[in-house]
Amino acid sequence: MAILVKIQEKIFLCDVGFGDGFNYPKELKEGQLQMDFNRYFQVFKDVDDNFTIKRTSDTRNFSTLYSFRIQNREPIEFIDRFDFHQNSPSSHLVGRKVITKLTEEGRITLRDGLLLIDEMGESIEVPILNDDDFFTKMEEHFDINYQTLLQQAR
Repeated sequence: MAILVKIQEKIFLCDVGFGDGFNYPKELKEGQLQMDFNRYFQVFKDVDDNFTIKRTSDTRNFSTLYSFRIQNREPIEFIDRFDFHQNSPSSHLVGRKVITKLTEEGRITLRDGLLLIDEMGESIEVPILNDDDFFTKMEEHFDINYQTLLQQAR
C-alpha cells in the first residue's frame, strides 16, 4: 500500500511516515535525482510499469526503498498484512517501543535502547539507559507524559 497524490498531472509518492524513508514527497518522474537533506532518491520504471524507488547518500551506491505498481486496491486486500504488523512476533513493530516524528530539520525517532536525531542530514545516536530514561526522552522530544498515558488507559 502506498499513498500517491496527483497534482497538476504530476504524481507524488507521499509516504513520509515510512520511518527512515524520506521526509518530503517524491515525484514519480523516472530517472530524476531528488534530494532529501543529504540523501538522494531516484525513480525507475520497468517495461511492466513496476516502479522502484532507490536511495543513496553518494549518488553511486543505490539501495531499493520501494517497489510497487500503481493499481487500485480495496482496504480488505491488506487485512493479512495489517494483522501481521500488529500481532506477529516476526513483525519488527510487535513487542518494541517506537515513536517517530518528522521535524522541519529531519526526523526524531525513539525506540528501545536508542534515540535517533536526524537534522539536516546529520545523525546523532543517544543510548537509552533504562525505562526512566526512555520516558524522560519521550516527554522531552515528543511531549508525551508516561504517567498521563497510564491514567488515561485506566
